[in-house]
Amino acid sequence: MGPGAFADAVDALLADNQRAIALIVALLGAHLAIGVAALALRRIPRLLLGLNLALAGVVLLYKTSQYIAYPALIAIARDDLMGNSDVRLVLFEAAVAVAAIFALAGRRFAVVLSATAFLVHTLVAAAFIAFMMTFHLDRLI
Repeated sequence: MGPGAFADAVDALLADNQRAIALIVALLGAHLAIGVAALALRRIPRLLLGLNLALAGVVLLYKTSQYIAYPALIAIARDDLMGNSDVRLVLFEAAVAVAAIFALAGRRFAVVLSATAFLVHTLVAAAFIAFMMTFHLDRLI
């Protein structure tokens, strides 16, 4: 197993559009179920914070593995720090992970930030499914 094994495994998993859609639908389902539970309980469950932390951790591990395997990506990101979408994604997910850790430790402000990030993750998953179903990208390959 090389330094980019995790990124390669995720890329292989998401290479098939049907698997990618199934995975995102499952992730969206988990987000919706936890969101409904949060609304019904009128409080933020620890499961919401844990899902945020897990998702942010997977994304950060993926990007780290990718950067270790392909060092040229670091140079590309360094040349355009503010305009690079990878840098923005890593910064966002790092902030989500930190907020989830503080929220799990009981910090109220971090709970609000983590709930907001949870909503963003939910909307991104829904947008991804809508995009894939609308444009049927598997026909272009």
